[in-house]
Amino acid sequence: MKLKTGQLIATNDECGKIIDSSNCYIATISSSEKSKNAKIEDKVKIRLANNKMIDAKIVYISQENEEEMLIVLEIDREINELTNYRKISFDLIWWSSTGLKVPNQAIVEEDGLKYVVRNRNGYLSKILVNVKRENEKYSIVSNYDTDELKKLGFENYYRRIAIYDELILNPDLSKVE
Repeated sequence: MKLKTGQLIATNDECGKIIDSSNCYIATISSSEKSKNAKIEDKVKIRLANNKMIDAKIVYISQENEEEMLIVLEIDREINELTNYRKISFDLIWWSSTGLKVPNQAIVEEDGLKYVVRNRNGYLSKILVNVKRENEKYSIVSNYDTDELKKLGFENYYRRIAIYDELILNPDLSKVE
């Protein structure tokens, strides 16, 4: 169909869609690695052009060609934003985590635990971090909470990473306390 993004469809037009009282379905074609590994029932989020985030579930997947996958998403909440338009623009969000974005070069592993080295006025500190997600270049990290630290054997551990901390890339742990 030759429709423009955001175009309203008249009621007497041949084009249309079916929306029942609680569900809306959106079909999209994606060539990302995540789409090639997606499964039916996977939960994703979509971000609309107005930056509103809506939860969705994958209900159908089909391989269109060697590079592209057709994915049908089911949305069962907040569909009123989608009912006026036949074609919309959106971003498909495969995962989201909150934390600090840190280059993988700043993370080192010692005894099965991951650390970063912080520089504060020339004083280097090794700080234990919890790596939540990672890709080829960056990781999303956070501090461990008190209970998690106790389980790891750290009773009085007060060092925490914070936003705007200066981290050392490719640190040498032998030069850090």
